[in-house]
Amino acid sequence: MRKNLLTPVLCVSAIVGTLILSGCGNSAVTPVVTTTPAATTQTAPATSVMTGADIGTRLTAGGFTFTVEDQATKIAKLMTKDTVSKGTKFKMKGTDGNNVDVTVLELSKPEKISDLKKEIDAQFAIVKQISPTMNTGFIDVGAENLLVMISYRTADKDLATKVTTSIAKK
Repeated sequence: MRKNLLTPVLCVSAIVGTLILSGCGNSAVTPVVTTTPAATTQTAPATSVMTGADIGTRLTAGGFTFTVEDQATKIAKLMTKDTVSKGTKFKMKGTDGNNVDVTVLELSKPEKISDLKKEIDAQFAIVKQISPTMNTGFIDVGAENLLVMISYRTADKDLATKVTTSIAKK
């Protein structure tokens, strides 16, 4: 009995659907045409490409006196040397003949930065075991193409903090 009732309902539904699709039906209804707004493209702000010289400029602006060393031979020792195109170390005199060192690695493959950080962190771990008063870390300078590291003795923490503040992303 249910089967007989279902067949007429399906037929009526098919007929009504066909009439609506063919344009028959209530002619007083005006179809609503909606237009989608044009998509606006939002571009992420481009990160600026910086160099080691730019970090030197920031240090100078911060009032620091430093010496500069090319790190070409030390870069060659890195396992991921194809990632780094240039390295520069800025040395500021600390206490007791120690230095606050800022090492800037210019990356030829910025997408490899996390691998490079892991490798350097492993090297830092060895240095910290040898010298417990050695402190190391990375500084975000706002450029994806630079990996900036700082190393200093605990006695020079104040100087290292001032150096970090002068070159960190603002």
